[in-house]
Amino acid sequence: MSAAPFTAPTGAWLRSPVGLGRATAALLGLVVAADLFAVWADLAQIDVTGELADGVTDGSVVRRADRADTLYAASGVAQTVALLATMTVYLCWFHRVRVNAEVFDASAHSKSRGWAIGGWFCPVVNLWFPRRITLDAWDASAPAGTRPGHALVNSWWAL
Repeated sequence: MSAAPFTAPTGAWLRSPVGLGRATAALLGLVVAADLFAVWADLAQIDVTGELADGVTDGSVVRRADRADTLYAASGVAQTVALLATMTVYLCWFHRVRVNAEVFDASAHSKSRGWAIGGWFCPVVNLWFPRRITLDAWDASAPAGTRPGHALVNSWWAL
């Protein structure tokens, strides 16, 4: 009696996550740049606020205060856009990795595909579901007959 050929679960096929991973890394760099811009805008705001608190009200301080307000608002927009873009691309990457892992070993998953995205948004559940999904994908992607350690995933989750 021969074993039945392996068939991937419905709707699951291997697709490279490399492009999404690189895009996520690049967008994380953009988040860092937006955060540094926000720190600079905060410092400008603090500087001019200190002068206004000291009673300086000449025209140059008012112009600098307007500029600081504009920078502060722009930094908020930049941070929001960078974070939303990064979140979107990261979740696409995470879902793709989860589906790929299902192709490798469909029985290794304790959570359905939908939780790869939904698990990040459900209060309380988001404290452990994404880690569990990551561990399931990590284990399913390991070479047959091996059980990889979880130290790297646990370190990532702790950070």
